[in-house]
Amino acid sequence: MLNKLLQVITIGFAILFLPGAVGDLYAQESGNGQVVREFETVNGIQYIPASQLQQLLQVQTYHNRQVQKIILYLPDKRVKLSANCSFVMVNSQVYHLPHLVLPRGEDLLVPVESFVRVMSPHMQNALQYDDRLQALRVNYSPVNITDIEIDEKQNGTIIRLPTTQQFRENEFKAWLGDAGWFYLTVAGGYIDEQHLSGIDPTGIVRKIVPIQLEGAVQFSFQLRESVRDYEYYQNSDPSEIVLTLRKPNFNATAALREAQERWRLDTIVLDPGHGGKDPGTVGGGMYEKDIVLDVTKRVGNLINQRLPEVEVVYTRKDDRFVSLKRRTQIANEHDGKLFVSIHANANRNSGARGFETYLLRPGKTEDAVQVAERENSVIKYEESTDYYEKYDSETLILATMMQNNFMRESEDFASMVQEGLDNHISSRNRGVKQAGFYVLWGASMPNILVEIGFVTNPREARNLRSSSYRQKLAKGIFEGIADFKEKYDKQVTEQASL
Repeated sequence: MLNKLLQVITIGFAILFLPGAVGDLYAQESGNGQVVREFETVNGIQYIPASQLQQLLQVQTYHNRQVQKIILYLPDKRVKLSANCSFVMVNSQVYHLPHLVLPRGEDLLVPVESFVRVMSPHMQNALQYDDRLQALRVNYSPVNITDIEIDEKQNGTIIRLPTTQQFRENEFKAWLGDAGWFYLTVAGGYIDEQHLSGIDPTGIVRKIVPIQLEGAVQFSFQLRESVRDYEYYQNSDPSEIVLTLRKPNFNATAALREAQERWRLDTIVLDPGHGGKDPGTVGGGMYEKDIVLDVTKRVGNLINQRLPEVEVVYTRKDDRFVSLKRRTQIANEHDGKLFVSIHANANRNSGARGFETYLLRPGKTEDAVQVAERENSVIKYEESTDYYEKYDSETLILATMMQNNFMRESEDFASMVQEGLDNHISSRNRGVKQAGFYVLWGASMPNILVEIGFVTNPREARNLRSSSYRQKLAKGIFEGIADFKEKYDKQVTEQASL
């Protein structure tokens, strides 16, 4: 039974919960604004609603009401709570609470004392529980926008705001105001106002005024001169919000031609799946890692012979283990323009055969989901799986939204590879599909994953063992690459000539 409420006293940046009379809760004004919270007692144990923890800590949450799970997103922590469960997960670490997290409507009730003891070491003691006073103290600043960097370019000014998290497109907005002011607001943004106020403006920026609002931050930039136009976006690597202010007298044609050279498809990243201690699928007396390495090298050789202006980058060139995260890092570090991950398939049904190409999106069919689960399972070979804690269904959706700039190109590329393979081999064309592959996560370029055939199908396994058949596969994939490059380069040239 819920029977006790607590009075909230706010002092400076600390929020102190003390036992109070039954009734409404009260709060005093402070630097953090008015705060009203409840402690609730169930069977003699003090609880706090997870929604109030979220407001106290001023952090974003994910709430899955169907399974009664709430995730608190601290700048460098991911705290998962589930109803009727005595475990809390902090990133990949699991901690046991002596009392259950309880459901209350669509909210969760969290046992205060034991939760604080788990979280305090992770938050530099910003959460503290006073046994003598039976009080909770909170002194936490969830700074997620850490700095302001101004970079003057020939054609304008770039303002970078490093972030500790990714913001969604609808969470920030920029606009030009009157009297030479440029504004940016970020919902869910938190700053050290004193630190950012001390940053000296430079170049076109005359004055910087950062203001922390309740649940948002606003940046005001006073400009020394007018700008022609602007754009803004969230970058992922590095994590930052980027504002671009363009000069009114800049030669736009020159800029477009510079962009043409920058975006010309001159680097292709080939990723043979698995490797080293990770054999991949085993069937027909073969390891997937060996099959795909051979096919990948054949594709690379064809590119070198027929597209000599294109650089080929391999995520691995021999039998070694490369983590999924590292594969897309390699692609981004080499400024790749295409990312092709090559794999061989498997199925419990030995009659399953054919080739298929995947995009990074939540899987729509059971087969697609199973393929993704099998390929993603290789993280068991990695020393740490902390990085993959964020890979659940909701964050996959966010990741694909972030990659929408390349989705149309990835779809075109996948279709061209499928057509190329169809032109060179007689196996079944299983089409273009979509699923949540970790290896495609984070690739800042058009990207696909190709499954070249089933090692679990006896006939297809015999084909995959044949060097001539592997050469046909390589020719099909290369044909798709060449067709896409021709179309892509033509589009870039046409845009630069407008």
